[in-house]
Amino acid sequence: MSVSSLARRFWEDDCGAVITSEYLLLGSVVTLGGVSGLAAMSNAVNQEMAEYGKAVGAVSQSYAVAAKESPLAARSGTEALDRPATERADCCP
Repeated sequence: MSVSSLARRFWEDDCGAVITSEYLLLGSVVTLGGVSGLAAMSNAVNQEMAEYGKAVGAVSQSYAVAAKESPLAARSGTEALDRPATERADCCP
């Protein structure tokens, strides 16, 4: 068997062509679906993290304790006010 006849035989053989094209199409669809799914998930995670950051920033840590007096003792009251992050002058830009 010569090289030219062997090359001609390989060129004319198409037994695996259909399966190969199906795998190629399947791989393309899976890749495109995976990329678009990851992009959507990335946007959703970013939105959730932004929402979580706003919720943490909105937590108020203010408190107040009223003064109490009795015939034997007295205690003065105290309070601490926590301004929202948007009103703070020392907050990051």
